Amino acid sequence: MKGASVLKGVIVLLAAVFIIHQVVSSVYTPVKTESAVYYTAVDGFKISGIIVRNEILVNSE
Repeated sequence: MKGASVLKGVIVLLAAVFIIHQVVSSVYTPVKTESAVYYTAVDGFKISGIIVRNEILVNSE
């Protein structure tokens, strides 16, 4: 019966360590977060000018 008592003690100790670990993990937050900001970014540029090209008209019959 002494072996069963030791086994129960080990199981209770493991359960207590697990519960303490879960409580500490849920309370402790090492990661700092930042609030998101809405922002629109545009990758481009505006240009004005004249385009010259040589076009040939193709007639259909």
